[in-house]
Amino acid sequence: MFNTDKVNSSKNNLFIALFGIFFLIVSSSCTDQNKTLSIPEDYNATNFITSATTELAVLNQLDNLVSEMKKGRSVDNNLEKVVLQNLYQAGSPSLADITTTYYDSKINGLTGFFTELEKAAGNEYNPATPNETGGVYGSYLFNQYGSAFYRTIAISCLLVIGILITLKSILY
Repeated sequence: MFNTDKVNSSKNNLFIALFGIFFLIVSSSCTDQNKTLSIPEDYNATNFITSATTELAVLNQLDNLVSEMKKGRSVDNNLEKVVLQNLYQAGSPSLADITTTYYDSKINGLTGFFTELEKAAGNEYNPATPNETGGVYGSYLFNQYGSAFYRTIAISCLLVIGILITLKSILY
């Protein structure tokens, strides 16, 4: 006959042993808890410009692209997809170089944001009676669905730049 008391006893012993090992690992990994945190009053940033040259250049490229896109927020201004693409691909690394394939297709694809920006710029937009191109409403440029999508481009690129800066600070 099968003895369930022995099985239950073995399970209890195994649980106690595993709990003991877990407790030893956790307690041995703890260090002196009485150390005080010392926060410096001054930070040495003498090498910041040298260390962040690439990131600052990419931020400048993003600023140039966003400035060009913002020109479309006036009915008097048209945007050209070619100009936007040139700004997006300028520099080394360019915004295109650091953008993921997913966002690159959204930004620069055949029906991407640059195409939508070119189509919407120079038109008026009324949310009550949407049109097929989008346009300027107030002081913002919207696509035909009512989205101010130039911000999506800027935020996407800023996220990538932020990740690059973070990784560089960790790795170097």
